[in-house]
Amino acid sequence: MTQVIARTSFVQERIENRPPGPDSFTEDLLKIERSLAEAVPRGIAATMAFLNLVSRYPRESEAIDIELGTSPLPHLASDRLDEIVDDCLRLAEERLPSEKHLAGEFGGFA
Repeated sequence: MTQVIARTSFVQERIENRPPGPDSFTEDLLKIERSLAEAVPRGIAATMAFLNLVSRYPRESEAIDIELGTSPLPHLASDRLDEIVDDCLRLAEERLPSEKHLAGEFGGFA
């Protein structure tokens, strides 16, 4: 049997404590570990598969994440988030006068 090499001691211990043979649990742990260790952009399908694994194994994902010192989801840039919120508020304020006119026609606000 080939020796499975894990990047973290958490995954390596889980592999050593499992019976030999095909095991989807250890394969999933290795996939989570590989995805967290390799900080490469993922496509939509790969991201969905990764999020599925993380939701299936939340404790294991967190332990691997802590050991690797990574984050499962990239943090949003707060400056960009503030910019998006400001744009949404500005657009809502621009629409407000036209919506007041419509509300007045139906007996609402005049």
